[in-house]
Amino acid sequence: MKSEVKLFLDEFLGILKELQRKNLISFIVFGSALTERWEKGVSDIDMIIIIKEKIFAKETIAILKMLDRKYKFNLYQEPNNLFERIIFKFLTDIGFKESLFVGTESQLKSDFIFCKHKLLASLFIPKGLLFRNIKKNYKIFYGKDIFEREYPITVFDKLKAASPSICACLFAFLVRLSNKEKATNLSRTGVKWMNQNCNLKLEPTGSLWSNLFKVLLHHD
Repeated sequence: MKSEVKLFLDEFLGILKELQRKNLISFIVFGSALTERWEKGVSDIDMIIIIKEKIFAKETIAILKMLDRKYKFNLYQEPNNLFERIIFKFLTDIGFKESLFVGTESQLKSDFIFCKHKLLASLFIPKGLLFRNIKKNYKIFYGKDIFEREYPITVFDKLKAASPSICACLFAFLVRLSNKEKATNLSRTGVKWMNQNCNLKLEPTGSLWSNLFKVLLHHD
């Protein structure tokens, strides 16, 4: 883990413990933020916060955004226009462009910690695959291990895992009309998501078409 990421997480956890107090059950970090591959301004910092009751969730996200501005990590990119806002909201709602997942243990078990709507959760959240991949590289910064339980991988998981990648790569072409850099990053993230959740080793490129073809050709 890079030192600036460690400083960021330590400061965030300190504020979080003051805010949530006995309501906080677990604070877990997973993904590239735990490695030297993490890139400032490009990579996310994926976090899960489990709380007893769903309180101070908005305040917690506001604190994260404040620290994001302080450290200039660019975890939260502001949309340039209404068109981008609609696209990014949808991708955030299905958990694709979200870094922080806050919820109770029951919400974790029912997918709602990763997705804001029941229908979207059933279509886009491959819980078995998602939990398997998180368990490959995660660290408990506070509290108990919420991944002790095994979640079975269903026949629909791989189909659902590819869906956000396809959406991201297709939406990238629309975002390209207003911001080419955001569009390229979005399509690259789509390929990375496919790698993580479908156990592939595809190389993201700077070409929107190439990234889309990679995702579509490997979508079972």
